[in-house]
Amino acid sequence: MNKEEIIVSMTTWPQRQKICVTAYQSILQQEHSEPVHYVLVLSSEEFAKDDDLMAEMERLGVEVIWDKGNIISHKKLMPTLECYPDNPILVVDDDQQQREGWLQAFIDEQGEESGIKEIGGAYVASVDPEGAASAAGIRKGDVIMSINGVKINDRATLSEQIGKHRPNDKVKISVKRGDDMKHFEVTLRNKAGKAELISKDDVDVEQALGGKFAAVNERAMRELDIKGGLQVVQIKQGGLLAKARVREGFVITHINDRQVRSVNDLSKINEKIASIDGIYPNGRAASYTFVE
Repeated sequence: MNKEEIIVSMTTWPQRQKICVTAYQSILQQEHSEPVHYVLVLSSEEFAKDDDLMAEMERLGVEVIWDKGNIISHKKLMPTLECYPDNPILVVDDDQQQREGWLQAFIDEQGEESGIKEIGGAYVASVDPEGAASAAGIRKGDVIMSINGVKINDRATLSEQIGKHRPNDKVKISVKRGDDMKHFEVTLRNKAGKAELISKDDVDVEQALGGKFAAVNERAMRELDIKGGLQVVQIKQGGLLAKARVREGFVITHINDRQVRSVNDLSKINEKIASIDGIYPNGRAASYTFVE
């Protein structure tokens, strides 16, 4: 599976399978500028594998993912996320026919919100004006596409590549800026003596994020299949959330790869924020990376 493909995911149950087929037909008729892969998540306890729906999905070119038990509680996201952890996933309802141009409008909207016009790379949500990346010419809104020729598909790959170097090493970084490709040579530096684009000085995480938060309730945890998190209920100007264009309602599940379940967990993080991971109420997972 190409990591750059968008995954369109749907689930249904026996009483609605005819409606589901109609809904998927409206999606498959969509024109789009990015590669798209289609999946349908079904419960093995509710559907027989020789069901007519299987034959229809095969005819339409839709992959069927089988999941044990009742999948209604966590909707369409989690079984698909387990199969395609590195791909952007768009979950859709099984009882709604999509209007013409809907899929491309979604792709364009994501690009406008994040500054990303194509899938792949690591979006630069913030740049420290005194850091190594800024000194080299990297700006907020750039999309890091490669480091020393290694393609960057996500934040994890970015961290892995930077982690292979020492302070004062020089790395070649290619970024997408609008429609142009820019190339920079960055000298890595860090006060702690660790080679990173991100420095880790003590910081008040809650203040740095710039927002107000509420604990996620049990119902939301079941629906999103998460073990906890902090929901962003207000965003303040000037904070990292505002700079990264995070929207209210976003549920933060990890900061700097550390799990976050409550406001108290924020006080346990004393380094600069390098990354935020989480999920929106509609099931769309999102990751934000901040570089110096």
